[in-house]
Amino acid sequence: MKIHRCGTSDVTYIELYGIVERLTYKPGSTFVLSPHVDLAPGDGARLTIRQRLPNVKSPIYHTEIALIKTITSIKLKRMDVMEFMSWLHKMLEAMETHEINEWLKLDGKTLFDPHPEKKLYPVSGFRRILDRWRATA
Repeated sequence: MKIHRCGTSDVTYIELYGIVERLTYKPGSTFVLSPHVDLAPGDGARLTIRQRLPNVKSPIYHTEIALIKTITSIKLKRMDVMEFMSWLHKMLEAMETHEINEWLKLDGKTLFDPHPEKKLYPVSGFRRILDRWRATA
């Protein structure tokens, strides 16, 4: 299988599939690339990253999280292998930032909201804790 070098474009789905099969990350992580039909002519790809992690509320139990992103056929046609790896890296950064926000706590309280997208007006937990600490100091 020929893999495009950095700077060439039009990576194929088959090439990406071959790359994704060889990817590894930390224990409990898996990568799956599947075809995705877009509205544009042609097929894109859907990348699913799954991680099996300790549950934040009860770490003796595990939770499986999944991040699913689509690469449209138009983007896939313009993408080379290095662009795909950069895109994947950004996805992993987003997952890790979320996990940091889930697990980093002060006095058992979350400092940064791991789910700001679910709130109409997100407020930093750290700010509330800091204000409470100042009031008692």
